[in-house]
Amino acid sequence: MNTESFSDISISVIPESRMTPDLDLAVRSALVACFPKDAEHFSHQRWWHSPHQWSVIACGQNGRVIAGLCAVERTIIAGERKLRIAGVGNVCTIPEFRGKHLIDRIMKIALDEARSRGHDAGLLFCKPELEKVYRRMGWKRFYGTVTMDDGSGKRTTLPDKNIAMTIPVLAGAFPEGDVDLQGRDW
Repeated sequence: MNTESFSDISISVIPESRMTPDLDLAVRSALVACFPKDAEHFSHQRWWHSPHQWSVIACGQNGRVIAGLCAVERTIIAGERKLRIAGVGNVCTIPEFRGKHLIDRIMKIALDEARSRGHDAGLLFCKPELEKVYRRMGWKRFYGTVTMDDGSGKRTTLPDKNIAMTIPVLAGAFPEGDVDLQGRDW
């Protein structure tokens, strides 16, 4: 488990197999604080559609989870290529810690972890108003169509309310063409 200190904040990579019930509850509490409209969902579960393989979590001195993200590992089809990706989701910083670029450090650790796990690229979905935050960290908007499983076995596309963003990890530029997530989104 990788742990770093950042101004009295501990940042750790936590494999899903080491996610304790107490830490799970603490992460869900942070997600509820960050996404109050989704409080009902996050009070029961940390992911939307695909369980995580690992998370990067920042805790304050009191052990409170103050920021984090999760990652889903998957092989997708991008253009004509198969890519091993780290699908990044649930990126959050509780309100009183926002504006300090803490998420930049968390994202760097996540991309280092993705590199150590042999991922070609990172892929995330966000609302258009967050594009500038991720662009600051090196992510680029993906303009192709993203196709996925809708959970009932039918194929669907990424909802219009979200945009896709990519970042190279071990591969060069993200391939042009459409993307098939080979499963559900995260």
